[in-house]
Amino acid sequence: MTSSSILISGVGRIGEALTKIIAPTRQREIALWDTDSNKINHSFSVTQLAASADVIFLCMPASAVREFITSITPQLKPTAQVVSLIKGLDPASGATMAELLQDILPPAVKPVMLGGPILSGELLAGRAAYGLAGCQPQVFPAIAELFAPTLLRVSHSDDILGVSAAGVLKNIYALGLGIASALNVGDNALGKLTVQAIQEMQALVTQLGGKVETVSSLAGLGDLVATGFSPHSRNRSVGQALVHGTAISTPSEGMLALPLLFKRLGNISSHPFFSAVALVVQQRATAAVAYQELLRA
Repeated sequence: MTSSSILISGVGRIGEALTKIIAPTRQREIALWDTDSNKINHSFSVTQLAASADVIFLCMPASAVREFITSITPQLKPTAQVVSLIKGLDPASGATMAELLQDILPPAVKPVMLGGPILSGELLAGRAAYGLAGCQPQVFPAIAELFAPTLLRVSHSDDILGVSAAGVLKNIYALGLGIASALNVGDNALGKLTVQAIQEMQALVTQLGGKVETVSSLAGLGDLVATGFSPHSRNRSVGQALVHGTAISTPSEGMLALPLLFKRLGNISSHPFFSAVALVVQQRATAAVAYQELLRA
């Protein structure tokens, strides 16, 4: 088996995008793994791949992370870096990916939360993306070096919990902006809702253990603007589909995270935008009715 220093686990759109931007730099060999064997071109087991990996990217659904990490933990190098691009919650516990990985990874393995506006469609089209790596300072230089020659520009934050939490929350509000756009509320109202989303995220990120300033960073505001207004955004398009009555074949990350967040956060009455999105997504309330008071305020 040829030694491989990068393992990309989950060969969906973001996994494809990472492969496309890293491979041409020829810095390191890349191995791909997915539960769908049609997406990979080798016969190695995931444990074999993990044993030789210096960097492991998590690009899978949040629901698959716990089992995946548990299966590879015995083979992980103590110096391995586990980089999560997942902006969802663990369905078993409601934990963010930062919380989950800090809990189940060996103490020597330090996770990296890679947030920010990193739309896979734009990377695949040859456009730049901008990431914020939430990690310990000593971990960041290797991540910066890996992405330096690529289209993904990466900066650092020591707020690991905040970067992870902001990624989850921006999905909820991207759903909400998608709903609003489908209601044709107008750009003025969308501007108002964007500000309200940031204000609510500031309170909620701190409730989830992060720092308020992370919400105004690439991981919060930057990602919300990208995914709340881009046609490449899955959460935005799902929000629009909820209004138009279009069938949704696969729930978005925001749809899956919302009930888990709702349960974890408790009383959200002081967060009217979050509450309105929950009414539409969870209770299938009529969007125009759910947004009526929100837009009147």
